[in-house]
Amino acid sequence: MAAGELNEKLTDLTRRQMLPKMPRAGWEGWFSILIARKGSPVRWTKTHLYRSRKIPFFHSMGATEGMTSAGEMLTLVGTKDRVYKDFSEFSTYGVRTGDRNYSLTLDNLQWNGECPSFQFDRHTADGKMKVRLDLKARDRIEWVGLPGVITYFGLHSEAKGFIVANGERHEVRGLAVQEHAWGGLVPFDPLLVVRGRWQWDVLSFEEADGIGKIEEPTALAGIWLPVPGRGSFGMRAEGRLPGTGYHKFRGYKVEYLETEKIESGHKGKPGIYPKRWLGTLSDSEGNLSYEAVASTPPAAVAPGGGFIGFDFEATYRPKSGSARKMSGSGFGEFGGVVK
Repeated sequence: MAAGELNEKLTDLTRRQMLPKMPRAGWEGWFSILIARKGSPVRWTKTHLYRSRKIPFFHSMGATEGMTSAGEMLTLVGTKDRVYKDFSEFSTYGVRTGDRNYSLTLDNLQWNGECPSFQFDRHTADGKMKVRLDLKARDRIEWVGLPGVITYFGLHSEAKGFIVANGERHEVRGLAVQEHAWGGLVPFDPLLVVRGRWQWDVLSFEEADGIGKIEEPTALAGIWLPVPGRGSFGMRAEGRLPGTGYHKFRGYKVEYLETEKIESGHKGKPGIYPKRWLGTLSDSEGNLSYEAVASTPPAAVAPGGGFIGFDFEATYRPKSGSARKMSGSGFGEFGGVVK
Protein backbone atom coordinates (compact mmCIF):
# COMPACT_ATOMS: atom_id res chain seq x y z
CA MET A 1 0.00 0.00 0.00
CA ALA A 2 1.12 3.52 -0.74
CA ALA A 3 2.07 5.89 2.04
CA GLY A 4 4.11 9.03 2.54
CA GLU A 5 4.17 12.49 0.98
CA LEU A 6 1.24 13.17 -1.33
CA ASN A 7 2.37 12.98 -4.95
CA GLU A 8 0.12 12.94 -8.03
CA LYS A 9 -0.52 9.19 -7.75
CA LEU A 10 -1.38 9.31 -4.04
CA THR A 11 -3.52 12.40 -4.50
CA ASP A 12 -5.59 10.65 -7.18
CA LEU A 13 -5.94 7.55 -4.97
CA THR A 14 -7.02 9.72 -2.04
CA ARG A 15 -9.69 11.46 -4.13
CA ARG A 16 -11.23 8.08 -4.94
CA GLN A 17 -10.94 6.65 -1.46
CA MET A 18 -12.49 9.65 0.31
CA LEU A 19 -15.75 8.90 -1.54
CA PRO A 20 -18.54 6.76 0.00
CA LYS A 21 -18.16 2.97 0.03
CA MET A 22 -21.67 2.01 1.15
CA PRO A 23 -23.86 0.27 0.17
CA ARG A 24 -21.18 -2.16 -1.06
CA ALA A 25 -19.43 -1.88 2.32
CA GLY A 26 -21.21 -2.91 5.50
CA TRP A 27 -20.10 0.21 7.36
CA GLU A 28 -17.98 3.32 6.99
CA GLY A 29 -16.80 6.32 8.95
CA TRP A 30 -15.17 9.67 8.24
CA PHE A 31 -13.05 11.29 10.97
CA SER A 32 -11.59 14.77 11.43
CA ILE A 33 -9.14 15.45 14.28
CA LEU A 34 -7.34 18.67 15.19
CA ILE A 35 -4.35 18.82 17.55
CA ALA A 36 -3.95 22.49 18.46
CA ARG A 37 -0.56 23.94 19.35
CA LYS A 38 0.50 24.48 22.95
CA GLY A 39 -0.94 27.60 24.50
CA SER A 40 -4.32 27.22 22.86
CA PRO A 41 -7.29 27.02 25.28
CA VAL A 42 -8.65 24.29 22.99
CA ARG A 43 -6.23 21.36 22.84
CA TRP A 44 -8.03 19.02 20.44
CA THR A 45 -11.26 18.29 18.66
CA LYS A 46 -12.64 15.24 16.89
CA THR A 47 -15.71 14.68 14.74
CA HIS A 48 -16.84 11.33 13.39
CA LEU A 49 -19.59 10.64 10.89
CA TYR A 50 -20.49 6.96 10.91
CA ARG A 51 -23.08 4.69 9.34
CA SER A 52 -23.62 0.93 9.25
CA ARG A 53 -26.01 -1.69 7.98
CA LYS A 54 -27.85 -3.57 10.72
CA ILE A 55 -27.94 -7.37 10.40
CA PRO A 56 -28.71 -9.64 13.39
CA PHE A 57 -25.62 -11.28 14.93
CA PHE A 58 -23.22 -9.27 12.74
CA HIS A 59 -21.03 -6.39 13.94
CA SER A 60 -18.91 -3.50 12.72
CA MET A 61 -15.30 -2.83 13.72
CA GLY A 62 -16.55 0.65 14.65
CA ALA A 63 -17.66 -0.83 17.99
CA THR A 64 -14.07 -0.54 19.24
CA GLU A 65 -14.59 3.24 19.32
CA GLY A 66 -18.14 3.09 20.64
CA MET A 67 -19.84 3.51 17.24
CA THR A 68 -22.89 1.26 17.30
CA SER A 69 -25.73 3.23 15.68
CA ALA A 70 -27.04 2.82 12.14
CA GLY A 71 -26.01 6.45 11.63
CA GLU A 72 -24.40 8.89 14.05
CA MET A 73 -22.33 12.07 14.26
CA LEU A 74 -20.21 12.94 17.30
CA THR A 75 -18.17 16.10 17.88
CA LEU A 76 -15.87 16.50 20.87
CA VAL A 77 -13.84 19.56 21.88
CA GLY A 78 -11.17 19.04 24.53
CA THR A 79 -9.88 21.84 26.78
CA LYS A 80 -7.61 21.57 29.82
CA ASP A 81 -10.63 21.49 32.14
CA ARG A 82 -13.33 19.55 30.29
CA VAL A 83 -14.49 17.89 27.09
CA TYR A 84 -17.53 19.36 25.31
CA LYS A 85 -19.74 16.92 23.41
CA ASP A 86 -22.45 17.01 20.77
CA PHE A 87 -24.02 13.75 19.57
CA SER A 88 -26.85 13.03 17.13
CA GLU A 89 -28.21 10.06 15.23
CA PHE A 90 -29.45 10.17 11.63
CA SER A 91 -31.04 7.94 9.04
CA THR A 92 -29.59 9.43 5.87
CA TYR A 93 -27.26 12.08 4.53
CA GLY A 94 -26.18 13.43 1.17
CA VAL A 95 -22.80 13.05 -0.44
CA ARG A 96 -22.20 15.10 -3.57
CA THR A 97 -19.27 14.22 -5.77
CA GLY A 98 -17.69 15.52 -8.94
CA ASP A 99 -14.81 14.40 -11.11
CA ARG A 100 -12.16 15.76 -8.74
CA ASN A 101 -13.81 16.94 -5.56
CA TYR A 102 -16.01 15.64 -2.80
CA SER A 103 -18.59 17.16 -0.50
CA LEU A 104 -19.97 15.52 2.62
CA THR A 105 -23.00 17.18 4.16
CA LEU A 106 -25.35 16.40 7.03
CA ASP A 107 -27.45 18.85 9.00
CA ASN A 108 -24.83 21.13 10.55
CA LEU A 109 -21.79 19.62 8.82
CA GLN A 110 -20.06 20.54 5.57
CA TRP A 111 -16.76 18.89 4.64
CA ASN A 112 -15.65 19.50 1.09
CA GLY A 113 -12.78 20.28 -1.23
CA GLU A 114 -10.38 18.90 -3.80
CA CYS A 115 -7.44 16.92 -2.45
CA PRO A 116 -5.08 18.11 -1.02
CA SER A 117 -7.16 21.13 0.14
CA PHE A 118 -10.33 20.74 2.20
CA GLN A 119 -12.68 22.88 4.26
CA PHE A 120 -14.36 21.54 7.40
CA ASP A 121 -17.35 23.30 8.98
CA ARG A 122 -19.29 21.77 11.86
CA HIS A 123 -21.60 23.68 14.18
CA THR A 124 -24.46 23.00 16.58
CA ALA A 125 -27.88 24.54 16.11
CA ASP A 126 -27.51 26.73 19.22
CA GLY A 127 -24.12 28.05 18.09
CA LYS A 128 -22.36 27.08 21.34
CA MET A 129 -20.04 24.70 19.49
CA LYS A 130 -18.41 25.30 16.12
CA VAL A 131 -15.34 23.94 14.32
CA ARG A 132 -14.22 25.78 11.18
CA LEU A 133 -10.94 24.66 9.60
CA ASP A 134 -9.02 25.13 6.37
CA LEU A 135 -7.01 21.96 5.74
CA LYS A 136 -4.12 21.11 3.45
CA ALA A 137 -3.03 17.46 3.37
CA ARG A 138 0.67 16.65 3.28
CA ASP A 139 1.22 12.97 4.14
CA ARG A 140 -0.89 9.85 3.72
CA ILE A 141 -0.75 6.82 6.04
CA GLU A 142 -2.30 3.44 5.22
CA TRP A 143 -3.21 1.90 8.56
CA VAL A 144 -5.08 -1.28 7.70
CA GLY A 145 -6.01 -3.02 4.47
CA LEU A 146 -8.07 -6.15 5.15
CA PRO A 147 -10.61 -6.39 2.28
CA GLY A 148 -14.06 -7.26 3.55
CA VAL A 149 -13.14 -6.43 7.16
CA ILE A 150 -11.54 -2.98 7.36
CA THR A 151 -9.68 -0.50 5.17
CA TYR A 152 -8.42 2.59 6.95
CA PHE A 153 -6.19 5.48 5.85
CA GLY A 154 -5.42 8.96 7.13
CA LEU A 155 -4.07 12.31 5.95
CA HIS A 156 -1.75 14.39 8.11
CA SER A 157 -2.70 17.97 7.27
CA GLU A 158 -1.99 21.58 8.09
CA ALA A 159 -4.96 23.21 9.84
CA LYS A 160 -5.96 26.82 10.50
CA GLY A 161 -9.27 28.22 11.65
CA PHE A 162 -11.32 28.73 14.78
CA ILE A 163 -13.29 26.73 17.33
CA VAL A 164 -16.21 27.86 19.45
CA ALA A 165 -16.55 25.95 22.73
CA ASN A 166 -19.31 26.79 25.20
CA GLY A 167 -19.99 29.97 23.22
CA GLU A 168 -16.36 31.23 23.36
CA ARG A 169 -14.38 31.59 20.13
CA HIS A 170 -10.71 30.60 19.88
CA GLU A 171 -8.39 30.94 16.89
CA VAL A 172 -6.47 27.68 16.32
CA ARG A 173 -3.75 26.22 14.16
CA GLY A 174 -1.95 22.93 14.28
CA LEU A 175 -2.08 19.44 12.86
CA ALA A 176 -5.23 17.83 11.48
CA VAL A 177 -5.78 14.15 10.79
CA GLN A 178 -8.45 13.41 8.18
CA GLU A 179 -9.52 9.78 7.85
CA HIS A 180 -11.89 7.45 6.05
CA ALA A 181 -12.45 3.83 7.13
CA TRP A 182 -14.83 1.18 5.81
CA GLY A 183 -15.36 -2.57 5.78
CA GLY A 184 -17.72 -5.50 6.02
CA LEU A 185 -19.78 -6.71 8.96
CA VAL A 186 -18.27 -9.62 10.90
CA PRO A 187 -20.01 -12.50 12.78
CA PHE A 188 -18.33 -11.69 16.09
CA ASP A 189 -18.19 -8.85 18.58
CA PRO A 190 -14.93 -6.90 18.00
CA LEU A 191 -14.87 -5.90 21.67
CA LEU A 192 -14.41 -9.58 22.57
CA VAL A 193 -11.51 -9.98 20.13
CA VAL A 194 -9.61 -6.70 20.57
CA ARG A 195 -8.84 -7.30 24.23
CA GLY A 196 -6.21 -5.91 26.54
CA ARG A 197 -4.68 -2.49 26.28
CA TRP A 198 -4.27 -0.76 22.95
CA GLN A 199 -3.21 2.77 22.03
CA TRP A 200 -3.12 5.06 18.99
CA ASP A 201 -1.01 8.18 19.50
CA VAL A 202 -0.41 11.12 17.16
CA LEU A 203 2.62 13.29 17.96
CA SER A 204 2.63 16.82 16.51
CA PHE A 205 6.15 18.21 16.88
CA GLU A 206 6.50 21.91 17.76
CA GLU A 207 10.15 22.28 18.83
CA ALA A 208 13.39 20.34 18.24
CA ASP A 209 17.10 20.66 18.95
CA GLY A 210 18.92 22.39 16.11
CA ILE A 211 15.66 23.67 14.59
CA GLY A 212 13.85 25.60 17.29
CA LYS A 213 10.16 26.24 16.70
CA ILE A 214 8.61 24.11 13.96
CA GLU A 215 6.01 25.97 11.91
CA GLU A 216 5.25 23.38 9.22
CA PRO A 217 3.12 20.44 10.47
CA THR A 218 5.45 17.56 11.29
CA ALA A 219 3.78 14.51 12.78
CA LEU A 220 4.22 10.87 13.66
CA ALA A 221 1.46 8.39 14.51
CA GLY A 222 1.53 4.83 15.83
CA ILE A 223 -0.83 1.98 16.71
CA TRP A 224 -0.05 -0.47 19.53
CA LEU A 225 -2.43 -3.46 19.45
CA PRO A 226 -3.04 -6.74 21.30
CA VAL A 227 -2.87 -10.14 19.61
CA PRO A 228 -5.01 -12.85 21.25
CA GLY A 229 -2.73 -15.43 22.86
CA ARG A 230 0.45 -13.55 21.90
CA GLY A 231 0.39 -10.44 24.06
CA SER A 232 0.74 -7.04 22.42
CA PHE A 233 2.80 -5.67 19.57
CA GLY A 234 3.38 -2.39 17.77
CA MET A 235 1.39 -2.72 14.58
CA ARG A 236 3.10 0.24 12.97
CA ALA A 237 4.18 3.82 13.47
CA GLU A 238 5.16 6.24 10.78
CA GLY A 239 5.42 9.88 9.83
CA ARG A 240 7.93 12.71 9.96
CA LEU A 241 10.58 13.51 12.54
CA PRO A 242 11.92 17.09 12.63
CA GLY A 243 14.93 17.42 10.38
CA THR A 244 15.14 13.75 9.42
CA GLY A 245 12.38 13.16 6.87
CA TYR A 246 9.83 10.34 6.70
CA HIS A 247 10.17 7.27 8.95
CA LYS A 248 8.46 3.88 9.21
CA PHE A 249 8.95 2.45 12.68
CA ARG A 250 8.46 -1.06 14.06
CA GLY A 251 8.57 -2.35 17.60
CA TYR A 252 6.22 0.32 18.95
CA LYS A 253 5.35 -0.14 22.62
CA VAL A 254 3.38 1.89 25.17
CA GLU A 255 3.89 1.61 28.94
CA TYR A 256 1.56 3.36 31.39
CA LEU A 257 3.52 5.21 34.09
CA GLU A 258 0.60 6.79 35.92
CA THR A 259 -3.17 6.34 35.77
CA GLU A 260 -6.08 8.19 37.31
CA LYS A 261 -9.45 7.05 38.58
CA ILE A 262 -12.38 8.93 37.06
CA GLU A 263 -15.63 8.54 39.00
CA SER A 264 -17.84 9.23 35.97
CA GLY A 265 -16.35 7.42 32.97
CA HIS A 266 -18.11 5.59 30.14
CA LYS A 267 -21.88 5.70 30.72
CA GLY A 268 -21.28 7.22 34.15
CA LYS A 269 -19.30 4.27 35.50
CA PRO A 270 -16.01 4.80 37.36
CA GLY A 271 -12.83 3.77 35.58
CA ILE A 272 -9.06 4.04 35.33
CA TYR A 273 -7.60 6.25 32.58
CA PRO A 274 -4.02 7.04 31.48
CA LYS A 275 -2.41 10.16 32.92
CA ARG A 276 1.26 9.65 31.99
CA TRP A 277 2.82 7.09 29.66
CA LEU A 278 5.99 6.17 27.80
CA GLY A 279 6.16 5.30 24.09
CA THR A 280 9.18 3.68 22.42
CA LEU A 281 9.76 3.08 18.70
CA SER A 282 12.63 1.87 16.53
CA ASP A 283 13.62 1.64 12.87
CA SER A 284 16.77 0.91 10.88
CA GLU A 285 18.07 4.43 11.51
CA GLY A 286 17.52 4.83 15.24
CA ASN A 287 15.18 4.84 18.23
CA LEU A 288 12.57 7.31 19.47
CA SER A 289 11.19 7.49 23.00
CA TYR A 290 8.62 9.94 24.32
CA GLU A 291 6.93 10.64 27.63
CA ALA A 292 3.35 11.87 27.35
CA VAL A 293 1.39 13.74 30.04
CA ALA A 294 -2.37 14.20 29.71
CA SER A 295 -3.32 17.82 28.97
CA THR A 296 -7.11 17.30 29.00
CA PRO A 297 -9.59 15.08 30.79
CA PRO A 298 -10.39 11.84 28.93
CA ALA A 299 -13.43 11.51 26.70
CA ALA A 300 -14.81 8.09 27.69
CA VAL A 301 -16.59 7.10 24.47
CA ALA A 302 -16.38 3.28 24.67
CA PRO A 303 -16.18 0.52 27.29
CA GLY A 304 -12.63 0.51 28.55
CA GLY A 305 -11.41 3.33 26.33
CA GLY A 306 -11.62 6.85 25.02
CA PHE A 307 -9.74 9.87 23.67
CA ILE A 308 -7.28 12.22 25.38
CA GLY A 309 -5.01 15.18 24.64
CA PHE A 310 -1.41 15.27 25.83
CA ASP A 311 1.91 17.12 25.81
CA PHE A 312 5.11 15.17 25.20
CA GLU A 313 8.88 15.34 25.47
CA ALA A 314 10.79 13.04 23.08
CA THR A 315 14.35 11.97 22.37
CA TYR A 316 15.52 10.57 19.04
CA ARG A 317 18.74 8.55 19.15
CA PRO A 318 20.09 7.87 15.66
CA LYS A 319 22.49 4.96 15.18
CA SER A 320 25.06 7.51 14.09
CA GLY A 321 25.21 11.04 15.44
CA SER A 322 24.01 12.80 18.58
CA ALA A 323 20.68 12.37 20.33
CA ARG A 324 18.12 15.11 19.67
CA LYS A 325 15.34 16.31 21.96
CA MET A 326 11.90 17.22 20.60
CA SER A 327 8.55 18.25 22.07
CA GLY A 328 4.98 19.04 21.09
CA SER A 329 1.29 18.27 21.49
CA GLY A 330 -0.56 15.05 20.88
CA PHE A 331 -3.85 13.20 20.70
CA GLY A 332 -4.41 9.63 21.82
CA GLU A 333 -7.08 6.96 21.55
CA PHE A 334 -6.93 3.99 23.91
CA GLY A 335 -8.73 0.89 25.10
CA GLY A 336 -8.49 -1.76 27.79
CA VAL A 337 -7.58 0.67 30.58
CA VAL A 338 -10.89 0.95 32.46
CA LYS A 339 -11.12 -1.58 35.31
